[in-house]
Formats: sequence, structure tokens, C-alpha cells
Amino acid sequence: GTRFARTRQARLLTDALTPEDFRDRIARLGLTRLRRLAIGVSGGADSLALLRLAAEYGAATGVEIVAFTVDHGLRPDAAEEARQVAGWCAAIDVPHRTLVWAGPHPETGVQAAAREARYALLADAAVAAGADALFVAHTADDMAETLLARLGRGSGPDGLAAMRAVGRIAAGPDEPVLLVRPLLDVRRAGVLATLQRFRQKHLDDPSNEDSRFERVRARATLAQLEAANLVSIDALARSAERLRAAADGETARARRTLAACAFMRWGGVRVPHALWARLPRADAEALARRLVFAVSGARSPVNREDAAAAVERAIAGTRATFAGALIIATGEDVTFEREPAGLLGRAGEAAAPPLTLGVSKKALWDQRFIVSADAEVTIRASGRTGDLGGAPSLFTGERFIGGLHLETGEWRAPPTGVRLHSLIRERALGDVVRFQGAGPVAGP
Repeated sequence: GTRFARTRQARLLTDALTPEDFRDRIARLGLTRLRRLAIGVSGGADSLALLRLAAEYGAATGVEIVAFTVDHGLRPDAAEEARQVAGWCAAIDVPHRTLVWAGPHPETGVQAAAREARYALLADAAVAAGADALFVAHTADDMAETLLARLGRGSGPDGLAAMRAVGRIAAGPDEPVLLVRPLLDVRRAGVLATLQRFRQKHLDDPSNEDSRFERVRARATLAQLEAANLVSIDALARSAERLRAAADGETARARRTLAACAFMRWGGVRVPHALWARLPRADAEALARRLVFAVSGARSPVNREDAAAAVERAIAGTRATFAGALIIATGEDVTFEREPAGLLGRAGEAAAPPLTLGVSKKALWDQRFIVSADAEVTIRASGRTGDLGGAPSLFTGERFIGGLHLETGEWRAPPTGVRLHSLIRERALGDVVRFQGAGPVAGP
């Protein structure tokens, strides 16, 4: 009992972090071999504390530190605030670059879209800078607020596990970069104490007081619950840790099951019917959720119970559609593939337009394939409704050069210089979160 009590008291830090604290975090996360770190710096207290800790670590170890600030263009003061951050970086000899969210902004869901654009810009900049990892400054308070919000949505263990200390993200078709959150066991009091140690000023974001945003409402609700002694950040942190352990166990079982499935080059996945039939209910739901997400081109995973119910409908009636996926059941297999009408069009919904790729370019197509080419290539959805629809076909002009043939349904390898890489397995495993355009592609 005493050892457990000591562990609980040491879990979340409220004092100023020392250089030793930060080095210990890097070591515990297995990141001592990283040679260049990118830091996302908004100018708020959390990110500036992380910047100063990382700069101190870099000066002591020789690890290079670069900083990036995203100007979302949502407030008149944003550009000036980015310049202020640049000045603070210059004062401690950290290279800095401001990234601008260009193009039209949505009229609704602005904060979510801004977050998604921010990660896409940061991931792209980190890769371009040759960084081994992108560090962001989420704290224990952020993790607790995220957990509270997801509880309200009825999330399963994977969603309730909230934030992880280490993951991988990518901007569209680019190579992934490590995403590291080294301050997840630090309370905001510890952040402010760390800033005091450095005598570092910071900026206050007025959106943190805007109750239109879910995270602001979650923060206010959490403060009320803490004041009433109904919940604590420490308790929520322990719950998130246990939920992560449960989610990791579920993921390990899913990986073993997926190893016995057939991933088809055209983007389908076949699960042996006998394998599906002997899965425990919870594992069947988790697998259905992963595979619907993998093949559908969706940007975020679906409800697991609904995904499993769609599989049961397919087994009972040979086929079912759900959330952009087509599920076909035979006596031997349950096959998951892209719902044809999702790309080929249907009543009230236009077909997805062809995507033309310039010379020496690459693109993420329908979230499911990366296409790269040394010549101009056009990607179209192939097939007819109910006939392997949604698989990619590649053309130069009107000449078919690879992928799934529109008429024969046969697969042809693209010519040299054209690469078609399926992300179905990556999406099913949930290894990488890919951000593109108006939103991210979040793994299960």
C-alpha cells in the first residue's frame, strides 16, 4: 500500500521541471537517439515551457531544436503573436518558422478544422526540416479534458485511452514522423512553475474562455467536478493509463487476427468466416471497426457496435453497406471493400472526380492509396456498383496503365515510375494518423 501511495503522489507533477526531469522523460520514452526535434509552439504557457525545456536539453546534449508556430488566421492578433514567439525563439538561439493556414476556412467546426490543419502543417514542416520527431505540449489537464469529452460520446477503450505519449502522424502521402507528448504527467501548475524558473513570459489565447468550444466546456465541467470532490485530474490520469493498457491488449489481439486475413491489392480485406465466427464479441466489434475504417476511405473510425452489426447483417443476407464500406459474406469469407457508390456516385451524391497527378508528384487518394509518378497520371475509381467499385485505376490520358481494369476486373501492375501503395493495412492497424486537406485521417 505504501509503494502504491508513493506512486500515486509522484504521478502528476505540479513543481517546476528540472533539466533532469526532462532528460528522464526522453529516456523513458526511448528517444535518446533522436538528433533533431521539432517543437510546436503556439505561444501559450504549455508550449513555451516545452520549448524552453527542449532548448535546455539541446544545449546540454547537442540535439538540434527547431520550432514552428501555426498562424491560423482566425484572429487579428495571430500574426503579431507568431512574431512574438519568433522573437522568444531567437533570444534562445532556436530556429523558428511560422506556418500559415492558407485557403478558405469552414464556417462551422472551425476549431476542429484548425486543429487538423495545424497538425498537417506541423507534420509537413517537421519532415521537411529533417526532424526525427515533433514534440507538442499536451499536459495531464489536456488528457483529462479529452477523456471527459470522449466519455460523453460513449467511446470504447481505444477512444477513452485519450492521448498517448508517442505516436506517428503524417501530412497526406508524406512519410510519418513521431509525435511526442512528453508532458502528459505534468499539471498546468507545473507548467507555470517551469516558466517561472526560466523567467519566460507567455501569451493567453482568448479562445480558451470561449464556451462555444467543446474543450473549454470540458475544462469548466472538470473544474466543477474537482471542486465538488467528485473527480480529480490524478484519478482521470490513472483511468486513462488503465484504459490504454486495455486498448493495447485489444490492439495486440487485433494484430494477430489481421495477420490471418488476406489484404487484396485492389483494397479489399478477406476474413476467413471460421475466424470471424470464433472471435469474442468485443474483439469482433473491434475488428469490424478497424476494417470498415480501413476500406471505406473515412477520415475517422466508426461506432464499433454498429460496424459489427453491419457484418452480422451481411452474414445473414450475403451483403451489407455501412459508412462507406461494402461487406460481402460467403460460406468461406467475410470481405470488406469500398462501397462503390461512395466513389462512383448515387442519387443525390455526385461521383468523385478523377485526380490528375503531375510529374514527380505524389498524392493520397481516397485516404486509402498513395500514388506517386514520374509522369502525369490520372487516378479514377474503377468498377461498377457491386463489382469491386472504388478500387483505383491509373491512366495516362485515356490509356489504362495499371491498377484494377475498369471492364475486366483484372489487376495490372503499374509501369516503372508509377507507384501505387495501399494503406489498407496501415489503416487497419492504426499505426499512423494522416492529415490532409480539411481534416485528418485518424486511425482506430
